[in-house]
Amino acid sequence: MPSSRDRRWAVVAWVSVAGCAEDGEGDALVDPMEAVTTGEASSSASGSESSEVGTSGDVPPSAIPGRACPPDAFVDAQSFGMPLMTTWCTSCHSAALTGDERRGAPVGLDLESEAAVREYALRIFARAADDNLSMPPAGGPTEQERVLLGDWLACGAP
Repeated sequence: MPSSRDRRWAVVAWVSVAGCAEDGEGDALVDPMEAVTTGEASSSASGSESSEVGTSGDVPPSAIPGRACPPDAFVDAQSFGMPLMTTWCTSCHSAALTGDERRGAPVGLDLESEAAVREYALRIFARAADDNLSMPPAGGPTEQERVLLGDWLACGAP
């Protein structure tokens, strides 16, 4: 049976590929939830143990397969998530930007709202959270901010 880390890398690899496999309308050709097995024990990048995803108990269910929502997570959209998006993401991922201003960001993948962040949570996680460092391309959040981003996304970006 694959380890939690192996499952997580499978998610990262799939989401990274799915980000490139679009139908021209910005829609992924494959549903990411079909590519990932959920309901298995996992660990967060910060080392917290987790019970099964989606079960009741002390551990909140995870919105990111293979990445636990820590029971002591304290980040939310107002205090952390959306300020981080504004600082590091919306300089390219904004509906107000066109053409070269987007610096290659896919049209329609705009991260200015909590709803958009939740919609693209798997892609954001795969590119910028925990030890995923491909976004932003010229550097970005600190290691701790990336772990907190992983926590926030795994908890459903509350």
